[in-house]
Amino acid sequence: MGHISFLCAALLVFFCPKQGSSAVTPLFVEKGKDAFLKVLETDVPAEFTLLIWKVNDSDVLVAFGSNKEPEVAGKYSGRIDVKNFSLTLKNLQEADSGVYIARLTVKTKENILAGYNVTVQNPVSPVELTVENMYQSAELCVVTVTCSTQDSCHINASFRCDTETCSQEDGGLRTVSTTWGTSLQLYLSNDLTITCNHSNQVSLKRNMTRIEDFCPLHADSASSYLYIAVIVVVATVTITTIFTAVYIYHRKKRKRRESAENTVYAFTQGPNASPNGTEATAGTGDESVSSMYAQVQHLPKS
Repeated sequence: MGHISFLCAALLVFFCPKQGSSAVTPLFVEKGKDAFLKVLETDVPAEFTLLIWKVNDSDVLVAFGSNKEPEVAGKYSGRIDVKNFSLTLKNLQEADSGVYIARLTVKTKENILAGYNVTVQNPVSPVELTVENMYQSAELCVVTVTCSTQDSCHINASFRCDTETCSQEDGGLRTVSTTWGTSLQLYLSNDLTITCNHSNQVSLKRNMTRIEDFCPLHADSASSYLYIAVIVVVATVTITTIFTAVYIYHRKKRKRRESAENTVYAFTQGPNASPNGTEATAGTGDESVSSMYAQVQHLPKS
């Protein structure tokens, strides 16, 4: 069977017994984006009677006859790309949400090859963080923050800071889910950032602020710790530098003293001194004294 009409395709699908899994894969798509619906080529036999893609078990999107050539329904012309039995749905709108099923008919038996539960969603709106009230004393700061969206959804939470730490009251993370599939979260992260997330399956908008913007008490404490740390580092470096300079000075001074002593010792020995420190030319004691006296006599008078 070559070219097949959509009426024949619908009749075949209606009268043929259905087999295979009815499980479908959830697929979330942002409005205006494309969706890829895949059929494994290995699941398609070399010969078959009919392969069709349907939405909500009613409208036929594409039909493949035994010649494997696709025929796209008129209302979907220009909105569907076909490749190897798989589909790309283009520029999806909210009305395109539904269950898309690929059915294969071989003679009188039908199998489901693939199924997708497509949900088209708008991107979420931005969020705002607002301080509703605040209490502050010498040792404590409590601030209540509201996170709100443009569609009137809101959530609030309180945050407490002392001179040591900050924490979120009421058990931490606050979450609100809406009936239209969005979620709003408000929490305090480990780096002391208040974060509000507005999200759905296809998009995320976030607004953040530092806790120090509302509780300077903790900011002053953190600054004090930083100041102390800087002082300790500077003091350590200074002391190390002083000890190093003193050590180098004394070492140089000792070397100069040893050098001077060696010079005096060499001069006292003289060029004619023997290794044991006695005169190289031996003589009697009187001769030595006379010789020294004579040398003194010949010195020039001042």
